[in-house]
Amino acid sequence: MRLSPIRTNRMTSHRKHGNGQFSTLVCACADGMIRVNLLPVGPNILAIKYFLLGNPFNVWSSTAGIAIFFLVGFFYLLRWQRHYVDFTPVYLDHVHYAGVYPLIGWALHYLPFFIMGRYFAVPPQRLSCFLFAFRVLYLHHYLPALYFAILTEGFLFDHFTRNLNPKARLVVFAIAYIAVAATFIHFRDISFGMEGDNRKWKHLNWLPRWRIADRD
Repeated sequence: MRLSPIRTNRMTSHRKHGNGQFSTLVCACADGMIRVNLLPVGPNILAIKYFLLGNPFNVWSSTAGIAIFFLVGFFYLLRWQRHYVDFTPVYLDHVHYAGVYPLIGWALHYLPFFIMGRYFAVPPQRLSCFLFAFRVLYLHHYLPALYFAILTEGFLFDHFTRNLNPKARLVVFAIAYIAVAATFIHFRDISFGMEGDNRKWKHLNWLPRWRIADRD
C-alpha cells in the first residue's frame, strides 16, 4: 500500500479489454471532493459497466457548504462578541435545528470515515515519529456524512435568500434544482449502465484523475 500525505490513496492495476486495449483501474476514496473515481470494469467490452461516482454537483456543493457554514458561524460569532443582535430568538432556534444539528450530524458521521482512512503506527526505532498509513476508501463510506452535508447546504440556501423577494428566491432555488438535475442527466449512464466502447464517455472525464473512459 502506498503511503501518502494526501487524503486519497490510489491502487492501480491493468486489465485487457475485449478490444485488445488496456485501461487503468483506479480504486480510491472520495472524501467529499471525488478526486478519484472507482472504475469497476471487466475484461469483456460488452459487459455493462457502472461507476461509483455519485452526483458531482451534490458532493462538491455540499462540501463547500460545510466550509461556508464554518466561515459564516465565525463571522456571526465575532458580531455576537461585539454585541450585535443579528437573529431573533425564534430564528436562532431555527439556526440550531436546521443548521447546527445537521453540521454536528455530518461531523459525527465523517469522523469514522476519517479514522477509517488512516491509523497511527509508531516505528520502534523512533517513538517520537508517527507514520500515517492510508487505506482505500470509497464514496459509499462518505454517504452517511453526505446526507447531513446536503442538509447543511440547504440551510445555507435558505439563510442567504431569506431576505430576497419571493420571485428572486424562486430563481435561486430553481437554478440549484436545475444544476442538480442536469448533472444527474449528464452522468446518468454511470448509474443506468454503460455498454460498449468506453471511449463514448470521454466527455464525463471532468477531472484529470477520473478514469470513466480510457485516456489516449
